[in-house]
Amino acid sequence: MSESLVDDYAAYYKQNKIRYLEGDELTEAIDAADQEITYFREQMATITTASEFLADGRLVSLCSRRRGSILMMSRRTRWKRCLLPMAQLKSG
Repeated sequence: MSESLVDDYAAYYKQNKIRYLEGDELTEAIDAADQEITYFREQMATITTASEFLADGRLVSLCSRRRGSILMMSRRTRWKRCLLPMAQLKSG
């Protein structure tokens, strides 16, 4: 996954996690989101196949949350939207 796409996922993830929060809740949510984004960036730099990506629930979770309200999408749509950028990876 390209660095710009990783940046895009990270930005939208953080935006969704801190939306509507204030005060201590906002501070805590920012810290938690930053930790997840750091993990996401580090792991995505090592992922070479879609299977590796799918094996890491944390990555899949962050990716699917980046795409908006996952509760309003069917499971199939969630996976398609999440995996579409992964098409550049080798299957395996």
